[in-house]
Amino acid sequence: MQNDQPIVSIKNFGVEFPSGMGRFTAVNNISFDIFKGEVVAIVGESGSGKSVTGLSIIQLLAKNAGASVEGSIMLNVDDRLIEINSASEREMSTIRGKHVAMIFQDPMSSLNPALRCGDQIAEAMENHLKLSASEAKLKVLSILENVGIDDPEGVYAKYPSQISGGQKQRVLIAMAISCNPDLLIADEPTTALDAAVRKRVLKTIKTMKSQKDLSILFITHDLDLAAEIADRVLVMYAGKIAEQGDMKSVFENPQHPYTKGLISSRPPKKGRYYFLPTIEDFMRLSSDGLSNETVSGKDILFKGIEITKKDREKRHRQIYGRKPILKVSHLSKSFRKNNGLFAPASRHHAVDDVSFELFRGETLGIVGQSGCGKTTLVRSIVGLNSGYNGEVLFEKKDENGYESITSLAKMGKRIQYIFQDPYASLDPRMSIGRTLAEPLEVLEKFTSKQDKLDRIYEILAQVGLKPYHYDRYPHEFSGGQRQRICIARALLLEPEILICDEPVSSLDVSVQAQVLNLLNELKYEYNLSYLFISHDLNVVRFMSDRVLVMNDGKIIEEGEADQLFEHPQEDYTKALFY
Repeated sequence: MQNDQPIVSIKNFGVEFPSGMGRFTAVNNISFDIFKGEVVAIVGESGSGKSVTGLSIIQLLAKNAGASVEGSIMLNVDDRLIEINSASEREMSTIRGKHVAMIFQDPMSSLNPALRCGDQIAEAMENHLKLSASEAKLKVLSILENVGIDDPEGVYAKYPSQISGGQKQRVLIAMAISCNPDLLIADEPTTALDAAVRKRVLKTIKTMKSQKDLSILFITHDLDLAAEIADRVLVMYAGKIAEQGDMKSVFENPQHPYTKGLISSRPPKKGRYYFLPTIEDFMRLSSDGLSNETVSGKDILFKGIEITKKDREKRHRQIYGRKPILKVSHLSKSFRKNNGLFAPASRHHAVDDVSFELFRGETLGIVGQSGCGKTTLVRSIVGLNSGYNGEVLFEKKDENGYESITSLAKMGKRIQYIFQDPYASLDPRMSIGRTLAEPLEVLEKFTSKQDKLDRIYEILAQVGLKPYHYDRYPHEFSGGQRQRICIARALLLEPEILICDEPVSSLDVSVQAQVLNLLNELKYEYNLSYLFISHDLNVVRFMSDRVLVMNDGKIIEEGEADQLFEHPQEDYTKALFY
């Protein structure tokens, strides 16, 4: 697979940025090569330097960021070596797209919302390959079909807002490979996609790699994902390469404690544990003088906390021996769908006659592809969608029977929502203290300022934050801390049910483990019930007692989580899981 001459050769490369504390080293003296037809994965958490490395290869670091660069990046362009760090912008404009292309993480922000999808791909081909508009369109339609778009003509004519997330990502892939580049840089290309779409996108990238003998630099925080596509892996930590090697040896026999943490902090595919280890656990154990061989998630961090089948059955007898806390009966929700200027409008049935029960202390997972109706379902339950048909009934407090709750104030005391994006769900103009104080003031929960303050400090401590965080603003926290703040806000009114809608999908692997551990701790301590939505099926299995599978607005299969994952009955579920 490898030729003597690499496509790109990076030697003693480093990047520094100015910061309030002087200079911040984002990438620190790294060296590696990528050969023709090879897939190299860079794995690490946010801030490890992996994206900065990818952007540096095509000189896309912001000019106003004040970056200083050391070392060299040599790119082989038509058997001619070009030093990227000293290349002019004019040279780079001929290299980008034609010789090196990039797939960015967020397709919506990477596509021009004012241009049709096909025109955006054709534009690159007209510029680099000097094709006419008609020639470019024919090639674009062929490429869209090659990347798995079922309706190339339709997607060509649509704007980005009119297609799904998976289609947008494949449009980006089509744009990236449209000019037959030598090197494709894929920066977290599947993070925001559901399991089924992720499989199709990965298959598309693999197919393009084999058909065109592409070299690929695949950037991700997920070692499991890297294992599906990469030949070699570089594990980056604090700007340095902590470990590297062929994918199998690094994955099966990691040497660095950081790599072990990346692997072990993911929910396991087999076996059950009360809590997940974090990268901090491995780094701490290593710093305490334990050898690499001793620092093992299975032997140390999981010791004594494995959930046996007997333990799980005992807990389930306790959970399901009571009355449900929530009953959803024949819930349906539809939206008006415009079909064009001259076509009559129709109704899209996002949720179609859904019924289920949620028990006290239970985590009920809800899975399905994007657009299956799972978020519409839970938003209807919590009152964020109005105009649905059916019943949502809560168990009456201190009484027999059930009640329908229409008061938002009363609803907020029974059920709360944790959203996917912690930054977007916090007001950037309000300190964390004010954010947490607001619901207490609106509902007149406390008359004394000191009692209110004590309650906020108490809830901050419960989610692992400190009193001095009270006066800080959202931008001063990490992603994991912001999600902890959102959890604290949800817990303030002492609800009985939490709706967790993709609560960890935007977080790094280790931070994800911390948040999942926190949710489990709170569940056991307060006997909370969760409705848990995630595209990550391993996360759903780790968290859930039961799982509902949705497709086209309906529940098509449900059951105990382990049983359902091991023995799915429906073809849709099998395709989703495997």
